Amino acid sequence: MTQGNPEALAYADIFKFNDGDSALIHVARYLLERAENELRWLNNLSRSDIPVAYLWGLLDDINPVRISNHVWATYLNDRAAESTYWLLPTAGHYPQREKPNEVAQIIQLALSGGIPSRAEEGAFMRAYGSRRKDEEAIFVGHSVIDALRFPSAIRYSPDGYSVQ
Repeated sequence: MTQGNPEALAYADIFKFNDGDSALIHVARYLLERAENELRWLNNLSRSDIPVAYLWGLLDDINPVRISNHVWATYLNDRAAESTYWLLPTAGHYPQREKPNEVAQIIQLALSGGIPSRAEEGAFMRAYGSRRKDEEAIFVGHSVIDALRFPSAIRYSPDGYSVQ
């Protein structure tokens, strides 16, 4: 292939290098394996004692941010081991390829012990947020998710209305 969009040509060259097209069969196998094991993997992740720095590209149009929000809230937010959630505002599906410097910053921060504990999150967010550049990752932090209670809320059931 020698004509066309330069970016598409570059990707085609990458896939052709060292018979890279043959890797697509491994991707297909992984997708089947993930479909079969995804819940088991996620449940194991929530029980793991290994710290996690969870990064997601905000512009990911293959797996949108609602997926990362669900995984964070369901499997990582409340686990015993330290975990942090970061959004890369200008990255898509492959943040390590699209924004390697920003990903490296988070990895270096995590490996150097610079990830805050829950008690330190507020101060960390203020300090980090005040110096963060637009391209750099956004620290999301942990969420405290409580059920909302409304005094005098009215509840409907097939038996009628009741005031709570």
